[in-house]
Amino acid sequence: MFWQKKEFQEAYFDTLNNFFKFNKRTHFFEIDFSKPWWYTILKRKFRYIFLVSSEVLQATFESLVPLGFGIAISQQKMEYLTYIIFGYIGLEIINRLAVYSNGLTIAEVQGSIALEAQNFFLTVDPIFHSTKSSGAIVSKMQAGGREFIMMMNMICFQIIPTVISYITVTLTLIYFNGYLGLVSVTFFILITLLTSFFRYINSNSLVKKWIGAREKYAAITTENLIQNSHIRSTFATIETIQRTEKLVRNAYNTRNIMFMGGAMVTFFARMLYIVSVFVIGYGILDLVQKGVINSVIGTTVIITYMSGSRQILRIGDTVGDVTESMANIADLFQFITNFGKQSFPVLSGDTIDQIQ
Repeated sequence: MFWQKKEFQEAYFDTLNNFFKFNKRTHFFEIDFSKPWWYTILKRKFRYIFLVSSEVLQATFESLVPLGFGIAISQQKMEYLTYIIFGYIGLEIINRLAVYSNGLTIAEVQGSIALEAQNFFLTVDPIFHSTKSSGAIVSKMQAGGREFIMMMNMICFQIIPTVISYITVTLTLIYFNGYLGLVSVTFFILITLLTSFFRYINSNSLVKKWIGAREKYAAITTENLIQNSHIRSTFATIETIQRTEKLVRNAYNTRNIMFMGGAMVTFFARMLYIVSVFVIGYGILDLVQKGVINSVIGTTVIITYMSGSRQILRIGDTVGDVTESMANIADLFQFITNFGKQSFPVLSGDTIDQIQ
C-alpha cells in the first residue's frame, strides 16, 4: 500500500510540518524550580483561558443538542436543525484553534521543564551526583514534565467540561420542573463530593509510596544497562534479574493497590448515578402522563440528562489522577531545589555573583 512506503510517509510529514509550523512557533522559557510549580501555568495563562473558554462553550452546546433536536422534531422546525449544525461547525473550528494552541503550550511547557532540569543537573557540582541514583533522576524528570501536561489536560478536557455539562443539564431540568432540578443538584453534589474526597484520600495516601517504588524500579533498570559488562564479568546476572523482578513486582503491586482503591470509590458512585437516573426518569414520565410535556420532549430530556451527566462518574477518577500528577510535579521541583548547588561557573553566561 502507498501509505506504507517511506516516500509517502516523508512527504506526509513534510506537508503537515509546513502547514502547522510547530517548530518555528514553539518558544521555550525559563523555569524557576524554587517557586511553586503552578507559576509555570502563568507563563501561558492566556492560552489556557482560550482553551477553557472553548471547552465551556462546547460542553454547554453539546449538552443541549439532544433537547434541541427534540424541540425541532416536536415543532417540525427545519431551521432549528440548521442552527444546530452551524453551531456545531462554528464551535468545532474554535475548538481546533484552541487545540492547536494547546499543542504549542504542551511542547513549550514540557520542553522547558525538561531543558531547565537538564541545565540544572549538568551545571550542579558533580559531588552531589555521587550520592544520587541516575535512574531516580531520570524517572523524576520524565514524570515531572509528563504529569504536568496530563494534569492540565485532565482539568481542561475532563473536569471543566464535566462540571459545565452537569450544570447545563440541571438548569434544563429546572426549566421544566424545579423538583427535578433540585434532585439533579443533590445527586451532583453527593457524587462529586464523595468520589472526589475519597479519591483524593486514596491518591494522596499512596502516591508517595508509588513514587518511591517506581523510582527504585527505574533506578535498577537504568543501572543494569549501564553496568552490563560489570554484571556479566562478575557472574551476577541471575542475582540481578531476581532483584530486578522483586522491585518490578513491588512497583506494579503498589500501582494496582492505588487503582483498586479508586475502583471501589467508582463502584459506589455508579450506584448513586443509577439511582439518580431512575428518580429523574420517573419524574419525567410523571410530567408526560400529566400532559405537562409531550413524549418527544420527555424522551429528549432524559437523554439530555444521561448524556450530560454520565461523565460525572469519572470526576472522582480525574481528581485522583490530578492529585497524583500534582504530587509528581511537586516532587520534581522539591527534588531539584534540595539536590545541590553550583559553586563555580560552567556556562558562558555564568558569573560568580549569580552563582553565589
